[in-house]
Amino acid sequence: MELVAPDPAPVQESVTETPASSPERVEVDLESSATGAILRVQVFDARGELWLEPTRIPADRGDFLVQGLGRRQVRDWPDRVVVLVFARDDLEGVGTAVGASLKRASGPEGAFEYEVVEGARYLVGAIGPGFDGSLREVDVPRGKDRVVVDLHAQDLGELALLSVRVFHRGRELDGGMDEDPFALQLEGREGNVLLSVPCDVLRAPFQLRAPAGDYRLVVEGRAGTNFPHGYVERVRLLGRCERVLRLVAGDRQEVELEIGEGAKLEVTLVGQAEDADVRAAWEGASPGARMEEVQDREAERRSALAQLYLVADDRRREPVLLLTRAMEGTSAGGLHLLDQWPLGETSVSECLSAGRHTLIARLPGGREARAEVDLREGRTTPVRLHF
Repeated sequence: MELVAPDPAPVQESVTETPASSPERVEVDLESSATGAILRVQVFDARGELWLEPTRIPADRGDFLVQGLGRRQVRDWPDRVVVLVFARDDLEGVGTAVGASLKRASGPEGAFEYEVVEGARYLVGAIGPGFDGSLREVDVPRGKDRVVVDLHAQDLGELALLSVRVFHRGRELDGGMDEDPFALQLEGREGNVLLSVPCDVLRAPFQLRAPAGDYRLVVEGRAGTNFPHGYVERVRLLGRCERVLRLVAGDRQEVELEIGEGAKLEVTLVGQAEDADVRAAWEGASPGARMEEVQDREAERRSALAQLYLVADDRRREPVLLLTRAMEGTSAGGLHLLDQWPLGETSVSECLSAGRHTLIARLPGGREARAEVDLREGRTTPVRLHF
């Protein structure tokens, strides 16, 4: 892949620098680690009774119903309730979706239990008949091993139909497998994705149904990856465009969006891992990997890897992924997208959204480095972040 030459402008530097020291062997006290709790979500229908219709957990959102609409297709609002639980962190927007350890609660239908962490915050809601995807914040206090959240269905009225056409350099993107990969998403007020239109399957105009309300419509380029090996078959070439809109019950609304080229970052991370980073990397490892000698080496490696995000006002945060070759010599060898950036190296990102952002890099132990960046379409912007 040919990378765009860096902008000759001065390198953008992080605004703070924190002295660092080399990590030493860290003894981890598992008993003092964060303890688990149960978050029980109970779904009630409009009559106030536990929901008896089929209810789903938010696994792969790609299984939402796609129905015929004349010669076109439409992404429909789900006809079954889908429970939504996200971890809430101190960065902008919603955090990680919770669900891998989900188990149905014993007893009646309509109740689910999640394994969560004491002292943490979560965003809880639902999407489906009677639920518009709005989220509410729930605290899990320390010392409390169970928190119960009740969700009650409401009359959402008649669904609205949204028809979207996407253009790039004046040419309409028709969709299908031959198009540069991109995704169209309808986001809620909290930044959570409610509907995702599979533009590699559907054809323009892209249509979806949703309840009346205020939403953010987002179109952004995506990389095309191989299944099941995960290597990149087609790099991301498109940026991002969005529009805030209001849907009216029973109405049909047509929207046209123009998406531009994306931008890239050339990131240099300066600094060293500290004991807190090693400790956090160790605690975050899977229990099966906790063989002392192996785990010590793995924790030291992971302690020197940072995660990067772009944050802008009134926008869901965007992870900055590293496009690099990996797993050479195997059937999965090739370009891969990684979410961890090594300290002491300079690397180029995957294509990103153009515009002004705050770039945040965070090490496992919680230390951060930040810089204001102005990403321009078709350019690679260099930036140095100091820990």
